Amino acid sequence: MGALALLLWTVTGAALLEPAAAHDGPVVQTKLGALKGEYVTVKGKDTVVHSYLGVPFAKSPVGPLRLAPPQPAEAWEGVRDATQQPYICIQHRTLLVGLLQHLLMNFEVPEMSEDCLYLNIYTPSKPGEDAKLPVMVWIHGGGLTLGSASMQDGSVLAAYEDVVVVVIQYRLGLLGFFSTGDEHAPGNYGLLDQVAALQWVQENIHSFGGDPGAVTIFGESAGGISVSLQILSPLSAGLFRSAIAESGTAAMDAIMTDNPLPIAQHLAEMSGCDISSTKKMVDCVMQLSEKDLQRVTEIEGLISVKVPKDGRFLPKSVYELLKNKQFNKVPLITGVTDDDGGYGLINFLLAPGWTDGISREQVMSKMPFFFSGPSEKWVHEVVLNEYVGTSDDPIKIRDGFREMYGDLMFNIPARKVAKYHKDSRAPVYLYEFQHTYNEIKKMRPSFVGSDHADEIYFVFGSCFANAHIKIAGQFTEKENELCRTVMHYWGNFARTGSPNGPGLTPWPEHGTEAEYLGIGLEQKAGKNLKGKHYTFMTKTLPRLIREKKKGPVVQTKLGALKGEYVTVKGKDTVVHSYLGVPFAKPPMGPLRLAPPQPSEAWEGVRDATQQPHICIQRRILLDGILQHLLMNFEVPEMSEDCLYLNIYTPSKPGEDAKLPVMVWIHGGGLTLGSASMQDGSVLAAYEDVVVVVIQYRLGLLGFFSTGDEHAPGNYGLLDQVAALQWVQVNIHSFGGDPGAVTIFGESAGGISVSLQILSPLSAGLFRSAIAESGTAAMDAIMTDNPLPIAQHLAEMSGCDISSTKKMVDCVMQLSEKDLQRVAEIEGLISVKVPKDGRFLPKSVYELLKNKQFNKVPLITGVTDDDGGHAVINFLLAPGWTDGISREQVMSIMPLFFSGPSEKWVHEVVLNEYVGTTDDPIKIRDGFREMCGDLLFNIPGRKVAKYHKGSGAPVYLYEFQHTYNEIKKMRPSFVGSDHADEIHFVFGSCFANAHIKIPGQFTEKENDLCRTVMAYWGNFARTGSPNGPGLTPWPEYGTEAEYLGIGLEQKAGKNMKRKHYTFMTKTLPRLIREKKEGPVVQTKLGALKGEYVTAKGKDTVVHSYLGVPFAKSPVGPLRLVPPQTAEVWEGVRGATQQPHMCIQNRQLLADLIANFTLRAELPEMSEDCLYLNIYTPAKPGEDANLPVMVWIHGGGLSIGSASIYDGSILSAYQNVVVVLIQYRLGLLGFFSTGDEHAPGNYGLLDQVAALQWVQENIHSFGGDPGSVTIFGESAGGASVSFLLLSPLSAGLFHRAVAQSGCATMPGIVLDPLPVAQQVANASGCDISSTQKIAECIKQWSTEDMITLSKEHLMLRFVVTEDKVFLPKPVEELLQKQEFSKVPLLTGINDDEFGWMMPSFTGPPGWADGMDREQVLSSVAAFMPDVKKQWINELIADEYLGSSADLIKIRDSYKEMMADIIFNIPALKLAKFHKAAGAPVYLYQFQQPPSFIQAKRPSFVRTDHGDDLFFVFGFCFANAHVKTLASVTEKEKELCRTVMAYWGNFARTGSPNGPDLRPWPEYGAEAEYLGIGLEQKPGRNLKAKRYIFMTETLPELVRSAQEKRERSEL
Repeated sequence: MGALALLLWTVTGAALLEPAAAHDGPVVQTKLGALKGEYVTVKGKDTVVHSYLGVPFAKSPVGPLRLAPPQPAEAWEGVRDATQQPYICIQHRTLLVGLLQHLLMNFEVPEMSEDCLYLNIYTPSKPGEDAKLPVMVWIHGGGLTLGSASMQDGSVLAAYEDVVVVVIQYRLGLLGFFSTGDEHAPGNYGLLDQVAALQWVQENIHSFGGDPGAVTIFGESAGGISVSLQILSPLSAGLFRSAIAESGTAAMDAIMTDNPLPIAQHLAEMSGCDISSTKKMVDCVMQLSEKDLQRVTEIEGLISVKVPKDGRFLPKSVYELLKNKQFNKVPLITGVTDDDGGYGLINFLLAPGWTDGISREQVMSKMPFFFSGPSEKWVHEVVLNEYVGTSDDPIKIRDGFREMYGDLMFNIPARKVAKYHKDSRAPVYLYEFQHTYNEIKKMRPSFVGSDHADEIYFVFGSCFANAHIKIAGQFTEKENELCRTVMHYWGNFARTGSPNGPGLTPWPEHGTEAEYLGIGLEQKAGKNLKGKHYTFMTKTLPRLIREKKKGPVVQTKLGALKGEYVTVKGKDTVVHSYLGVPFAKPPMGPLRLAPPQPSEAWEGVRDATQQPHICIQRRILLDGILQHLLMNFEVPEMSEDCLYLNIYTPSKPGEDAKLPVMVWIHGGGLTLGSASMQDGSVLAAYEDVVVVVIQYRLGLLGFFSTGDEHAPGNYGLLDQVAALQWVQVNIHSFGGDPGAVTIFGESAGGISVSLQILSPLSAGLFRSAIAESGTAAMDAIMTDNPLPIAQHLAEMSGCDISSTKKMVDCVMQLSEKDLQRVAEIEGLISVKVPKDGRFLPKSVYELLKNKQFNKVPLITGVTDDDGGHAVINFLLAPGWTDGISREQVMSIMPLFFSGPSEKWVHEVVLNEYVGTTDDPIKIRDGFREMCGDLLFNIPGRKVAKYHKGSGAPVYLYEFQHTYNEIKKMRPSFVGSDHADEIHFVFGSCFANAHIKIPGQFTEKENDLCRTVMAYWGNFARTGSPNGPGLTPWPEYGTEAEYLGIGLEQKAGKNMKRKHYTFMTKTLPRLIREKKEGPVVQTKLGALKGEYVTAKGKDTVVHSYLGVPFAKSPVGPLRLVPPQTAEVWEGVRGATQQPHMCIQNRQLLADLIANFTLRAELPEMSEDCLYLNIYTPAKPGEDANLPVMVWIHGGGLSIGSASIYDGSILSAYQNVVVVLIQYRLGLLGFFSTGDEHAPGNYGLLDQVAALQWVQENIHSFGGDPGSVTIFGESAGGASVSFLLLSPLSAGLFHRAVAQSGCATMPGIVLDPLPVAQQVANASGCDISSTQKIAECIKQWSTEDMITLSKEHLMLRFVVTEDKVFLPKPVEELLQKQEFSKVPLLTGINDDEFGWMMPSFTGPPGWADGMDREQVLSSVAAFMPDVKKQWINELIADEYLGSSADLIKIRDSYKEMMADIIFNIPALKLAKFHKAAGAPVYLYQFQQPPSFIQAKRPSFVRTDHGDDLFFVFGFCFANAHVKTLASVTEKEKELCRTVMAYWGNFARTGSPNGPDLRPWPEYGAEAEYLGIGLEQKPGRNLKAKRYIFMTETLPELVRSAQEKRERSEL
């Protein structure tokens, strides 16, 4: 659709009346023949009007007369009937009918025809009467493509105003305005038709009582334009005396064209014509049938046609004629409606739904529509900004667009034409129509005022119409009055050239104050209609276009620069931009890897309207970042020649404005970025500052450093200094004050700002500084040793890296393509800033601590989720947003530290943010926070503190908002990310230049743009961000005050306090202490340990590893009791795990893997009597903490201290944890059962360890009077034996036996058979125990290791040696000859569930077992052949008669668990309770989920599963690691179990605050079920216990008695 479509609304008109009384009708004689009309009457008047319809004023324009000027009509004979409406001209009939319905106009539309040059006449004069009435000739509207005479009824106006009304038709669309712009089709045939009609009027109107000397032409929309054009045309001179142009004038740019050919080609092509030449086009159009023409109109709809300068009707352009006053200077009425174009026409322009609001993009897409020729996009933006301002509110944009539409199409052109006419001294009367027919009003949205064509109802007096046009609804009395008023004004004007007359509100003539009349239900004179927008469109915009074309020229010391003018949304300020201004020589050739050199002068005027080349970088990566930030612009090409800056100033060239200057340093990791990424025009316009955006060398070219004289590095930073020096010398030429320079930047730009503050080279070059999301305190950006990075970059470039000189020489020779290739391969090149001795004379922290920096006012701050998304996209693989593991985080931790950092530091830092969780989402969020803190937040706080300490004013902020369109693109968990503030710092809400931001800023975001720019601008002006209308921003002080900046601003204190304290105090202390290591003094000598931490606890634990508690049991000390450890000199290192005792190493490794743990196993050695100590007490601190001594399990054959970590239990329970080792297998439990090898050496080692604890544990903060021994499996049995042994009396005060005790079957046996078996297998003489013992003592260590590998089924047992174990276990228990200390003992609910049957069960046992397999398996534990019948009795109890293999398997598991673990534990509890010792019994009911996942579903809590929770491995952070994630509930269980065990170690009772009460074991065998929930119970395993301790013995006794009697 073309521009003329907008004029469509002209099709309304006044109603015709019913036929009058006379039967025959009036007959009038004209020069061409007689006409028979009809009589009509109107409401409210007695006057009879004579109507003559379809009067031909020209020949039919068909055949050879198509596309030709109209020819005079031919005479006819007889009386021509003039009572029918004429054919309408060819047009889109359906569109016309729909439009009439919308206007509530009901009448039968005539048929279409090319034969359409007719007019209708309405006269109150009788035929032949020489009345000399004024004549009013109406030219209909309709965008030059629609409309007809039948749409208006002139009878009311004729009757009420005693005038002759003529309504004419003219050719439309293709037939009326087709033009090739040459002699083949000059065009404007429709306008020539109007001239012909006016000529006919001159010759014939007297016959109808009209005065040919008193003709007024009037029309609306395209009819108003036609009127205005007739005034301009020499062809119509003298054909009328006055004119009325309603809502349309010739000054409407959209209707005119200088080049009609493209439209003609479009129309011809639609018609199927050859468009290769204008002649062929015209010839073809001339041959089209009427049906073809109708088809074209149906396809095209509202055909786009325009009025060309044809040299005949229009000899010159409209504005030439107006400016030169070459027009008919007749009195003129012109005007508009008060919402002209505000509804009806927009319905043709915009898609349905526009009434609910529209976007700026929708408006921008339509802007070319309003301009006659090519117009630049910036013009459209400036015009839109005038009407809509900065708003993104769809409703405000809708209403602004409606107003703009009316102004551009109707209001401003009307004002222009009025002024030109007035200046020619022709009387002009301007109006604004301000009312809408009430019935029409009801049909429209409430926001619509008086729309296009709304006045026509009243001009033609539709209130009183009585003819062929029926208007739906009723006019009100006030509307009737308005009909009379308007007709009077128009009638008076036709009579006298002035609208004024009796009874009317005076209508002022349009003059110097642009007077006009407001016409509505009341009339009111006014001045300067649409004054603001009229001034803008007629003065401001032309000036802007003129200035834009010329461009500002400024003189600098180096030469003249030609820039351009730019404007921004919401501000009238014109900003002068100068792009690509050189501040240094191109750093190429010998100047590569050298400090920048001053730029050279140039001759003439240098163009400064193009963005400069960007520095060498990875362009694709830059494009990706820009897309991520929703920044759309054409990125310039890359070049080494890139040391340029862009300047944006509101100051005119040569103006000594002394404005503050803000120099922006872009970010991008020192490897990406450009000046073209920021548009400084908005900030310049809104804050009245000069904005300078600089470029500097990046990546390899900017920061390559060998750390010596060959390439000191920091060239990019030196470029920044050079730019600041250029500003000092030249910025006054741009209206800037060199004494009021503020440097500001973000990310690497913020770091650069911070480094410039530190550098002596930039002293005096700026007055204040803003470092956004980046400071020099960011460890990750600094380096003490740049050489490895240089070597990496040089190697990538194919250079020899054998010497620094060769590297530099090679890099100097690389081509620009080579450099680009390196940038593409490396991506985000890792470059760092070295201490070069020139730009940076000392390290950052030296300069900060010594206050050796420029003490200027500083703003620094971060976003509230800085680094929380975009930065991590570069660090982690896609998919990280769904969660990450601790391992993923640990793998990239080194990136956050400037130099080498140990893994434990990474773990401690990770623990601070993630705690103990293994939840991938919580780890993700903790990592995000950590990333922001380490890179931005903590460094920002540090720098703020140092600056404040130097006495410089500091303002700290946290930015808390993200542009809504970017927010939509990100995961919901992301807050305000890195760089999110830049849109608001640079006022992107109001940007109007080369960078396009998709989407719409909200009104609140617009306010935030203004607020942030105001803070930054105030700071640049005064050194303080505060100013009128802003939330006060507190200065950073003792309480670390800051401002939260978002849609609302709010002051706060101590931002990121917890993590800031940790990173600046706790972590440095830990590193310092770790480096020094704790040193403790024992009776045997000094030990140097190390510091460790546990997840979820700040407590620092001191660990001392490999502490000897006995002499090395080798040589003569093999197979003898342990000997007291010897004193050592100096400080003994205690940071390495001790050697493990001799055992099957692979078996232990498999066992650890089965538990999904990772622990590095030390080497094996006989020299293994060591212990590990973990204490939260500092060396020498008399803390008197409870001591927990752990005895590991492993069947007395495998295990070590190193597979456990006591630090977590120590940290969480504030206890000293001791992990002991003891001799295992043959070396620990070999016995001949006599004095030659009494055995129990491993148990004696345990006693020796406890004795060492008694003598030395106070040095570690432990209380030797509060020792708890605890152990599991064989370790639990060891605890139980220590309770029975007189050797350990007094060495401990509480005991915990987990899943093992001295009452286990087969643990105490006659050792001699095993000793003989070992000796025999080794070739020893077994004839005596002495010889056996002596032989074994001679074995090599390798022999011992081989035995442990090859003889897995050898069972070394505890011996009743009369020393450690003076009597049988059962006897000691029954006689209560044991240490009656509080006891905590228990079992797991599936002790024989998986691990043990996997070693001992038959193949395929997990899929089911039969009875024979069960009995065979039991026999391995009870091998006495004579007692197999007892095994049968047990099998009967558990298996019953079942043949179900699965049930038998499950019964077998229960039976074996009861025999080995459960019943013995219950027996032990009962014995201890009977002795009066407190006993606490448990059943553990929760396996670790990650272990359970690897096992069959029938397995519950297997043997050893409790250890994970007892030692709190959920929170492991040292050498033992869990290889799987742990649930939050499991972590809670870790805390719970450690609390029970810790309480027991402290008080002898496991109970304590926030724990489920654990009942003491008593008469009802009370116990606690321990799982994710704790639940007390009674009589654990009661049925089986009774069977095994009462029923079975009775059955055995009875059977034996029967057997004895049978033998008798």
